[in-house]
Amino acid sequence: MWWGCRRKGTTSDFWELPVGAVGVQFVAAALVPHQPSFALVRYRSPARRSVGLSCHSWGMNGNFLARHHDQLTAWLRDGEAESLNAFLGAHHESFVLVTTDGAILDLETLRESLRSAGGSQPGLSIQVEEVTSITPEVYRFLERHIVDGSVVGVRVVTAVMEDGLLLSVQETARR
Repeated sequence: MWWGCRRKGTTSDFWELPVGAVGVQFVAAALVPHQPSFALVRYRSPARRSVGLSCHSWGMNGNFLARHHDQLTAWLRDGEAESLNAFLGAHHESFVLVTTDGAILDLETLRESLRSAGGSQPGLSIQVEEVTSITPEVYRFLERHIVDGSVVGVRVVTAVMEDGLLLSVQETARR
């Protein structure tokens, strides 16, 4: 796997780092505040030193949200376990979801409810549209659920980030 990166604090010097090659190990990633198209990615070198990098193409923006919902879709539609793990990994340990019917779910409750839902919605796709940045940590977007080409639900969603992870999400059904 290759990542296009730049050294943190610079405005140029783009280069590629082979993750997994020459003993370089991916350790963790978090969004860089106030830079929605970059993420701070930590790697460990063979000498066990951590190297902080700012990597292009991650971020809490339309692309991040679309990828995040693609992971959820892949789990619900196809039952891909890696997708569920990636989806849940983007949530803060203190995550709270307020559903369209007003239920409040913590991360463990969300995890448990999704665990048995793999492959339960064949034909599902989720579209993320109209992403608006309210602040660097708060985003609003439209989430459209489609099954076999027909729209079955539309939600206005507000997402709050902390430390590069989803802290809170509130969904409001649009009729």
